[in-house]
This record gives sequence, structure tokens and C-alpha cells, in this order.
Amino acid sequence: MVKEVSIEQKLMQHGYYGQLKNMLEERENLIELREKEGIRPVPALRRGLTDAEIINLATQGRSVRGLPVRIVKGMARWIEKEAKIRDLSDQIDQLRRKMIDEIIDSADIVCATHIGAGIDYMKNRSFDCVIMDEATQATPPAQLIPMLLGKQYVFAGDPNQLPPTILSKEAEPVLGKTLFEILMNIHPDKVVLLKRQYRMNERIMLISSELFYNGALEADKSAANRTVENLKGWRGLNCIEKLPDWLREALVPDEPAIFIDVEDSKEEQKIGATSWLNKIEATVVKHVVDALIGCGLCTDDIGVITPYEDQKILLRDLFKEELYKGVEVHTVDGFQGREKEVIIVSLVRANVKGRIGFLVDRRRLNVAITRAKVKLIVVGNLATLSQNTLYKNLLKHPSWHIVKVSSQELLLQEFL
Repeated sequence: MVKEVSIEQKLMQHGYYGQLKNMLEERENLIELREKEGIRPVPALRRGLTDAEIINLATQGRSVRGLPVRIVKGMARWIEKEAKIRDLSDQIDQLRRKMIDEIIDSADIVCATHIGAGIDYMKNRSFDCVIMDEATQATPPAQLIPMLLGKQYVFAGDPNQLPPTILSKEAEPVLGKTLFEILMNIHPDKVVLLKRQYRMNERIMLISSELFYNGALEADKSAANRTVENLKGWRGLNCIEKLPDWLREALVPDEPAIFIDVEDSKEEQKIGATSWLNKIEATVVKHVVDALIGCGLCTDDIGVITPYEDQKILLRDLFKEELYKGVEVHTVDGFQGREKEVIIVSLVRANVKGRIGFLVDRRRLNVAITRAKVKLIVVGNLATLSQNTLYKNLLKHPSWHIVKVSSQELLLQEFL
């Protein structure tokens, strides 16, 4: 869909495209001839001679400064072809600019990235309204670029989800606060909450709604009661003969929000690494995905999310076979703005001291639990997570159905 309305696609549909294509082909031919027939006039061969002097010597058939006539004429041919190429390139640029101007002038809506809005052919343009989507993920300097083009501005975003990625710790306090948040605080009367959502089963939505939005969200009837039973290919749990009790409990269609408590899981850290991984949780995730596929679910409907890069690498290795083609594995940050019918989240952290690192980021948690449409399965260690107030409040929500599993049960498990 995006490709169909891109500038390059629109250029191919323009009335002047045939002329532009011919000019581009002519330039390519000239470049080939320049390489084939000419000699590049590098300083070692040019020996201080100007282009005009080289062409004049070639016309007279004269050698100079120890350069044979053959070399002089070869350089002259290069210079002449290069001049034609430059002239043709200028004509191509002018024609292309004319075509792009006509395309933009005739468009009702122009879409661009923040940085793309500053491209040359957008300069000196004025739009009645500039709408900035994902306005809580862009830094103020980037947002100022499209603002130069507009008379009125609409910022659309969610301050309860991930902020811009700022690599510099020194710059983060300044650049990490978006114009959306600044303006929201200055003009609270201008803020409109879009309450109705069309993605999630209502019971999944209620978890996020009550934890992050003061219970204000509403589920549209098109999404409110959808379950895995509504998905194409779903054949049901009974198609797997030896499905373990904990997995059967986790995949029951009537329970859209599942927390799998891996009671004896153990977090690990590679030598020299700052990220974390949890092999037992990864095994649980794999069993869940295997069971979903065994029940007929399309792999394209399954997403696996984890906050930690090393856990992502481990999980991707588990799902590298052709059987799992279509199953997407990303970090939380990589999945923002995305959605899947079924989402499995591996939280990784498991320790007796209740240390959960950057899992305490409310916005990252909100992103993770709002990617699923019909089934959300969170895998974690309840004893560790419940020591934190945020997760304690999260897990006491009545939408959750908590399932327990141990590593011993996993070792005994063979069902596919």
C-alpha cells in the first residue's frame, strides 16, 4: 500500500516518465562510452593542464609535457563526455523536480517522516494542517522540521508508551521530553483522549486501561469478544493428544489474558554482558508456540516479545526452523506500533531479591501488554515480579488467569 503512493511510484505514472526514462538511459550510455573510449584525466596525467587546454591539444593532434597524443585525445574524449553527462544530469534533475512538484501540488495529503519533511522538494511549501503521528516518539528538533511547513498542528501519540530513543545520557533529560508532552502540560484543555480501541479483546484492554488510563478505555464491539476460536485455522485443543494440563489451561480460548508463573526459572547473564536471558522461560515460550501451531494457528498470527536483547537472540535461535516461519520475535521496543493476534511476552527476570532492572519502566510494560488482539500470554517469575509495586498491581487485575509450571514438568513434556 505504501509503495503504491510513494513518490517513486507516482513518478512512474506521470506523463513525463517516458521522457525521464529515456534521459536516464541516455546518461547511462554516455557513462559507459566515457569509461570505454576515454581516459580519466587524473592529476598525474593532466600535469597542470586545464580542460580547455587538453581539448585544444587534442584538436591539434599535439603531444605535450611528455604525454603522447593518444593519452591527450583519450582525456579530451573523457572531458567531453563528462560535460554532456553533467548537462544531461541537470536536465534530469529539473524534469524530475517539475514532476515531483506537480505530484505534490495535486495531492490532498502528503505523508513523510519528520526528517523527510525537510527534503529539498518540500522546502517553501505550506500546508493547512500538519498531523504528527507517533508524536511521543520523536525528539523536539525532529518535530520542528514538519512544523515549519504548517499553519495548524495536530499531535497524535501516547505518553504512556515508549519515548524517543536517546543514546546520549547527557542529552536524554532535554531531548527525551517531546513537544507532545510539553504542549500537553501547557494546554491540558486541548488534549483529547481517544477512548475507543479496535485491537484488543476487552479483558486484555482492561488491564492496561485500569493500570495506565484510569479505566477510560473502551473496546469496540468488533474486538471486544474475539478469541482464538475466531481465528482462521484454529482447530481447538483436542487436536493435540498429549497436551499437558498447564498448557491446556493456558490456551483455553475463554481466557484471553494468561500469566504463566515459571516457579523455578533462573535469570542468567553472559560474561561481560549487560542484558539478561532466561532459558527456562524460553523453553516455556517454545512449548506455547508449538501448541498454538499444533492447534492450527497460523504462524503469522504469533508474536513473541521480550524486554531483553539476549533473550531475543535466544528465542530467535529456537524459532529459526522453517516450521516457525512467520513467528516474529522482537524486543518490546521493536514491537511498538505493531500487533499480532496472539502475543507471548517473556519477562526474563527471576531472582530472590526482586531485582527487575528496566522492567520498572511503566511505558515499556504498557507497550508489551497491548500488542495482542485475542490472546496475551505473559511468562515470568511471580515471586520476583510481585516484589515490585507496579507488577504487584498488574498481576492482581481480575482479567489474569494464572497458570503455574515448573522446570521438572517441562523436562517431562513431549506432546508433538
